[in-house]
Amino acid sequence: MARTRKPQDSQRGKAYAAENGAAWEGRALNPLTERQTRVLVGRMIDWLDSKGYSVDRPVYERVGKKSLPVITVSQSGGAYVNKSQSYFRFDGTMSWGTTRMVFGSALLNDRPWAVAHEVAHLVQFTQAAFPGREWDADGRSHGWEWANVYLALVRRFYGVANYKALKAAFKAGKVKHTPKRRMSDEARAAAAARLAAHRLPVKEKAREVFVIVVGGDEKGPVYRARSEGSLARFTTADGRQGVMW
Repeated sequence: MARTRKPQDSQRGKAYAAENGAAWEGRALNPLTERQTRVLVGRMIDWLDSKGYSVDRPVYERVGKKSLPVITVSQSGGAYVNKSQSYFRFDGTMSWGTTRMVFGSALLNDRPWAVAHEVAHLVQFTQAAFPGREWDADGRSHGWEWANVYLALVRRFYGVANYKALKAAFKAGKVKHTPKRRMSDEARAAAAARLAAHRLPVKEKAREVFVIVVGGDEKGPVYRARSEGSLARFTTADGRQGVMW
C-alpha cells in the first residue's frame, strides 16, 4: 500500500520563533497546575465545538463533579499532541488510536500560553472546520489553518492585547494565518479585460527571405516578407511564378 506523504511543515520554525518573541502579558503568563490545565483545555475544546470547528477530542474522565480531558504532565520542557488515527493491527483488523496531550511542567510554568498552541492542533482541518468561510486546503501541522485557530483561541482566552501581540509577531515573522485570496470569476474577467486594454499590439517581425523565380536568373534577398511554413509560392508583378523560403 502506497504511503501518503504529508506536506512539508515549512512554517514550524517561523511559528515557534514568532510566538516565543511575542509580547505576552497578563493571563497568558500565569503559571498553570495540572488541574488548571485540564480545565482550560476542556473550556477551549467546548468553545471550538460551539463555533462549529471539528475537534479531535482526547479521552475525558470524571473528576469530582466535572468531566475533564485527560492530559499527561511530563518533566520535559515541551508539549505535543498525538491525534487519533486509524491503524492496522498485526492480525489485519483496523483500530483507532487515542488522542493524547502531553505538557511539560516547565512549559506550564514559563510558557502557559502554549496550551492554546497545542489545542489548536486538535482541530481537523477540513472545509467543515471553517464554517461559512473561504477555505483553501493547507494540510501542514503549522500551516495557516492552525495559526488561524491559534489566534482565535488566544483572543478568546487570553484577551485582545495578547491576540494583537501574537498577530503582530506572526506578521513580522511572515507566518501565514489566512488563506490565499481567491478571485471570483467576475473579478478575474475584469482583470483580464484591463490587461488586454493596456497590452501593446504585437508587431509582426519581418524576416529576410530568398526567392527563386521560375524562368529567370534572379536569386537572392530581394525584399522582406512573411511566409507561412517553410515554403510559400507567389506570383510576381509581371506574372512569373516563384517560391520563397
